[in-house]
This record gives sequence, C-alpha cells and structure tokens, in this order.
Amino acid sequence: IADEKTDFEGYSPSNYKDIYRGYISARQALSESVNVPAVRVLNALGIERSEEYLAKMGLRLRNEDKTLSLALGGMSEGYTLRELVGAYALFAAEGVYTPPAFISKIEDSDGIVIYERSLQKRRVFSDDTAYIVNDILKDAARTGTAKKLASLKFDLCAKTGTCGTESGNTDAYTVCYTSAHTVGVWMGNADNTKTDITGGGLPCHYAM
Repeated sequence: IADEKTDFEGYSPSNYKDIYRGYISARQALSESVNVPAVRVLNALGIERSEEYLAKMGLRLRNEDKTLSLALGGMSEGYTLRELVGAYALFAAEGVYTPPAFISKIEDSDGIVIYERSLQKRRVFSDDTAYIVNDILKDAARTGTAKKLASLKFDLCAKTGTCGTESGNTDAYTVCYTSAHTVGVWMGNADNTKTDITGGGLPCHYAM
C-alpha cells in the first residue's frame, strides 16, 4: 500500500511525525498504525460497505461521521470502550461477534437459575480473515505500536490508538486479547482536554 502524502478530494491525512515510508505491506501498516494506508484502504473499500461491517459488530455510524477520517477514529462522538472491546473480541472468536454483557447467569440460594444470558452470536468475518488479522496484531504486540506488551510470557494480539487534533492528543487506548480474554484500556480527560499520552505508552503499561 502506498504510504505517501495524499489528497483524497480535499482530505489530506498525515502520519505521526509526518513520516512516510513509500510502499509498505498491509501488515506493517496495521501493526505500526500508519495513517495514510488506513485511509487508502477505507477509500478503496467504500464507507457504505464499511458501515455494513460495523453494524454487524453493533457499531452504528452517525451521518456526519461517514467520511474518510473514520479510518483514523475521526468521529463526532466515537464508541465506548465496551463497544470497542466487544468488536475486537470477535477476532479472538474467529470472526464471530457476541454482544458484550456483564452478567452471564444469576442463581438463587438454592442454585435455581433465575436468569441466564442468551448468546446472540453472528458471523462477521470468515475464520480465514480473523486469522490474518490476529496474526498481524500479534506483530503489533511484538514489534509494532503495542511492543511494550512484548515482555509478557504468552502470545497476544493488540491494537493501539491515539486521537486528537493538531494542537494535541485527547484520547489514547490499547485493546489486547488472547483466545480467552479481551482487555481494553482508555486514557484521557473527562472534559476532553489535551493530554500527552499515546496509545502505545501508558495504556499498554496498564494493560499488562
């Protein structure tokens, strides 16, 4: 994928520190969170088709968010950490999405089940696609933006993210997962004021 300064009909995203690498693999682009290739992929796929996939993961789009900046988290409100963790967990489940919930079962003192969660699973991606994404996000945890997690003694997948404006960052997050657990860490300020935190920094530290 061409990683070079590009104008997408008036929208011209920049990479971190304005560093551009020329042609790079999709693996490198995703594991190192390179901005321009992400926008280029969304532009090729189309926002409408991307919206269909998001909807299957319980992620809805507002009309004003249906722009190419969506590829970089450019949204009016964004998603909750719970929604993001639920979406990433589907890759650990080989492409099958299950809506996240806090309670799986409630029993009374006699062991009688009062409530049991009904799992509403649906396939979003093929198991082949999930395998490839997982393999790339293992690289992100080993050598990419989430490499602070590389000291852990087991394999995991991870993706970091940093949002903000030209004047500074406002949000930073890391979502990491194994086949058994998915963990999300968000850091920012409740009033949306600026911070110097990046997704590959403190969020990765606290995810450990």
